[in-house]
Amino acid sequence: MTTNIAESFNRVLKGVRSLPLCAIIDLTFYRTAEYFRDSGNQAEECTTRFAPRVHKLLDARRAKAQHHRTRIFDRRNNEFEVLCKRRYASAYSAGDTVQQCIVGPTEAKCTCNKPKLEHIPCSHVLAACKDLGGNDGGHYVSWFYTTEALRNTWRPKMHSYAVGSSHKTIEGPNWAPYPATKTIEGIAHRGSSTM
Repeated sequence: MTTNIAESFNRVLKGVRSLPLCAIIDLTFYRTAEYFRDSGNQAEECTTRFAPRVHKLLDARRAKAQHHRTRIFDRRNNEFEVLCKRRYASAYSAGDTVQQCIVGPTEAKCTCNKPKLEHIPCSHVLAACKDLGGNDGGHYVSWFYTTEALRNTWRPKMHSYAVGSSHKTIEGPNWAPYPATKTIEGIAHRGSSTM
């Protein structure tokens, strides 16, 4: 599933540029309805606590947290210093970096700011949670990333708009193009050369 609206609609509108306007509208509507249906079915089949993408991200961060070392500074406030090894693409050590975390009962703070920006705990917070014992860090994930929120996103249903069944006749003047601009076979357009 794509999270970016523009990317989602690019997929919906793929291959419709050369169609007439009414066909583009029909195709856009039915492809959007199909996208909602498919995404809703995937959300209903989800059995994890969080959306699949968030679940994968948490698993990756937990694996990364296994390599961090933690030092507790204030047991009462659960203030930690987390040492993590940085590695470059060539796999030689680049030295340790230090992050400071405060793990509270309802929120976690870290100097990397990922928990604040993403509303998902970073690997430093997860390493601190591991040291506390019995805390998997899942309650620091925002409710918006839960499977229930994902299902609520795709729950509304789309209904057919029944094209052509309720149009009314338009009353008024019959507009026609300006007669001088009409093309007559064998006569050149105004402004074109007649060689």
